[in-house]
Amino acid sequence: MGRILPVILAVVALLGGCADKVKILNVVPRLTWVAVSPAADGVVEITLWVSDRDGDPVDVDGRWTAEPASPGDAGEPLVMAAGGHGLIGLTTDDGIFDPNGEAHLVRWDVSAVDATGDIRLRFAPDDLEAGPGTPMRTPAFSLGVGLPEPVPLEVDPDAVPPNA
Repeated sequence: MGRILPVILAVVALLGGCADKVKILNVVPRLTWVAVSPAADGVVEITLWVSDRDGDPVDVDGRWTAEPASPGDAGEPLVMAAGGHGLIGLTTDDGIFDPNGEAHLVRWDVSAVDATGDIRLRFAPDDLEAGPGTPMRTPAFSLGVGLPEPVPLEVDPDAVPPNA
């Protein structure tokens, strides 16, 4: 024991002791997948997968644009229908260890949407801790067909990058 204690003390001195602070960097949230049901009774159900490695709740700015979108067109905000999880404070605890994140149901009221052609949904996540994540968008689709199978979201080239 006489030789071991000095070795332990030397290792603790080199690596730091209990008084040292550990700084854990918070990471920005990600949006990974989306599935969109065809419009029925003026409502579209969107399943959106949200990931935050820290388990922080995530707010999502959701918008839609008619295709082809004009450069700089930020889109129209999604109007929520009753039910679903909405877009504010989406939980991520259950998806911390899942690379896809946690699925959330968003019910979009499309009764006032005048879109006869293709549209895109645009989403921008923010966990209010690490800051905004990368803005993402869906492939183009029609409200009558939707995107019934989950598809990966793509980086939105028309969005203003976070921290710009």
